[in-house]
Amino acid sequence: MNISAKCAWALVLALAGGAPLAAPIDRQALVVRHNPQLAAIDPWAPLSVGNGQFCFTADVTGLQTFPEHYRARGIALETQARWSWHEDPNPDNYKLSDANRDYTAHGRTVGYPTQATSPAGLWLRANPHAWPLGQLACGAAMVRRWRWPISAMSIRSSICGGVC
Repeated sequence: MNISAKCAWALVLALAGGAPLAAPIDRQALVVRHNPQLAAIDPWAPLSVGNGQFCFTADVTGLQTFPEHYRARGIALETQARWSWHEDPNPDNYKLSDANRDYTAHGRTVGYPTQATSPAGLWLRANPHAWPLGQLACGAAMVRRWRWPISAMSIRSSICGGVC
């Protein structure tokens, strides 16, 4: 070994030997610190959890038990994934250029897809689109097992003692 390699190794060993060991991570405390808590049905604020590739949106039950209660206010309780896409049939074989309108500027004419209300524009605007995966909800089997009347009103009464 040459002198510079020996010096480099000596420096690495000196720095590594003097570094304190990191304390182990308390994973339970880390997770509990971020536990979501829903105390009431709020159709404007469902809980969505995901990682950028998959998302699950839940109501106060922690599942998707009352989708109609949320959908009535324009919010969907859905499970979505980046890979779950759907496209309606395209019997007219629309292409992006079918929604173009020509614009001329500086002596040059260029088509831009600005005809959103044309048949091609409407089809292209809607396709492809995200396709929700199946919903998970408290169902009839759970109601029979625990004799739990499942309705938005029963959840509201059990959470706030019937005063909300």
